[in-house]
Amino acid sequence: MIRRCIDPAHISYRYYGGRGISVCQDWYLSFARFIRDMGQCPSSQHSIDRIDNDGNYEAGNCQWANKSIQAQNQRRKRGIPTAVKRRLTRMPIEQALQIPTLLTQARPGTRNPHARLQEDDIRLIRSLEQGGMHKSAIARRFGVNESAIRKICKRLAWSHVK
Repeated sequence: MIRRCIDPAHISYRYYGGRGISVCQDWYLSFARFIRDMGQCPSSQHSIDRIDNDGNYEAGNCQWANKSIQAQNQRRKRGIPTAVKRRLTRMPIEQALQIPTLLTQARPGTRNPHARLQEDDIRLIRSLEQGGMHKSAIARRFGVNESAIRKICKRLAWSHVK
């Protein structure tokens, strides 16, 4: 976990450290703290899994999961995520006909009146981060995960907001 996040020579670095994925300082410095937060691995069939695939290795974003669970939490280059496909197959035809509209409304960073964050929040988040507030504290304040804050601050999300 640590090597693929910090060692550019690691075969998987580009999928982890190369994408900005990191290991929280507590876990990096102390295996005991990692065990305190995660507990012992339940079986040889389990490995660590990030709940938010764009988030860091940190308490609250990791769980022990088997390969079946992890397969559901992979980045997809294109297409509709598996969880959405499952819901669509059980959807009445009248609702299914509205899918193209629903998918365009759900794009991250677009103006959506139902989004958890609004443009004023984005400006405040960027201001707090520039003022030195830690991203994890900002994330707690706004009820989102730290990776969302990181993307907002780097303008990878909500790039239309000045």
